[in-house]
Amino acid sequence: MLDIRPLRRGDDFASVRDLYRRSADYLTLEQGVEPDDETVAEFFNDAPPGMTPEDCVKLGIFIDGGLAGVADMAPGYPRTDDAFIGFLMMEPSRRDAGYGNALLNHLTGIARAR
Repeated sequence: MLDIRPLRRGDDFASVRDLYRRSADYLTLEQGVEPDDETVAEFFNDAPPGMTPEDCVKLGIFIDGGLAGVADMAPGYPRTDDAFIGFLMMEPSRRDAGYGNALLNHLTGIARAR
């Protein structure tokens, strides 16, 4: 079963941390760091200039109940009619299976609805 839903720091921090550890290859390539609690906190706290984390959309894609990917989008950035995807990552075992496209399509729907 596939479920895409908003992520909340208090409820989902541990799941995101576990995903980051499983996806260390991508984080090392993209950010040049090994995943730790600080990088997970950055996901939840990051926002573009002039925005707050609450302005952003932090989503998780859950497959069979487990977190398999995350995305961060800033609607209205850099211009009001834009939506900036700052981060999208899938765990290695779920890459190249269409799940990233499903997450991107969900983000697109949210952006178009605003």
